[in-house]
Amino acid sequence: MMNYSSNQSSNTESISFEQALARLEEIAQLLDRSEVPLAEALNLCAEAATLTRLCRMRLNEAEGRLQQLVELANGELRVEPLERDEE
Repeated sequence: MMNYSSNQSSNTESISFEQALARLEEIAQLLDRSEVPLAEALNLCAEAATLTRLCRMRLNEAEGRLQQLVELANGELRVEPLERDEE
């Protein structure tokens, strides 16, 4: 029996956004294959959910650090937080 799980999933907090996204793509490809046993597919779905939360958290952190440069009427420049469009 083939093992589709990755040992990376045990410590997701230490992986980068790019690593998490690559693993999510890998999981999607594995789940597209029909030979993945149900129990393993459930494990992969749980791992994907964890990685999705991690990616969302990393994106929120990055968004919080974004800033914009604003030119004031007197010509001075000031850095302000980037305004976020609410969905």
